[in-house]
Amino acid sequence: MNENPTGLQFDKAEFDSSVSASCAFCKRPGLTSYFDINGKVTCDACRAKIAAQVAPEDVPYAQAFLLGLGAAIVSGVAYGFTRKLTGANIGLVSVAVGWFVGTAVRRGAGQVGGRPQQVMAVLLSYLAVAASFLPVVVPAYLEKGYAGLSLVVASSMTALMAPAYEGSPLGYLIYGFALWQAFRVTRPVNVQINGPFQVSTRPPGTGVVSGG
Repeated sequence: MNENPTGLQFDKAEFDSSVSASCAFCKRPGLTSYFDINGKVTCDACRAKIAAQVAPEDVPYAQAFLLGLGAAIVSGVAYGFTRKLTGANIGLVSVAVGWFVGTAVRRGAGQVGGRPQQVMAVLLSYLAVAASFLPVVVPAYLEKGYAGLSLVVASSMTALMAPAYEGSPLGYLIYGFALWQAFRVTRPVNVQINGPFQVSTRPPGTGVVSGG
């Protein structure tokens, strides 16, 4: 799933020594003034759209959480049944869990990254990994005679602690990489917006608009 469906590439500057009279994004020709965005000549309309995408006034955090929670539930269940059916902890699946949850959080946030989204994605990814232990933990407590609230509490607490106590050193690295995936997918995009400038001048580099 594409983290930035607009197709706008902000991470790498493409700065040329000559000034183009057309917008690098919408290809609008005949510009008499322009903005410089990470080395790309940009018209005012595209500048406004990009600025709104990078630093929007309102981020739908509730929507991001709900979409991320749904992804965590789905991926946690799938991971859990994989663990139950194979009898093995396929740690690399957790990496996919981190990516899936992080992508869902970012999509719910309107494709906007930021620190709140990163925290949300990491926590939900950990919960998804922890939930994957439930298909193993719950039957074990049932055999011990647990039922009702005691079963829920005991199973939940054990599952929450399982990633920290169950894994090998390699497993810890895999879980860490999974959480890093969730963190990376929801990172903010930093964009430099300079201008406006006349077509006959080079941007000296002035302002900065940052996504987080």
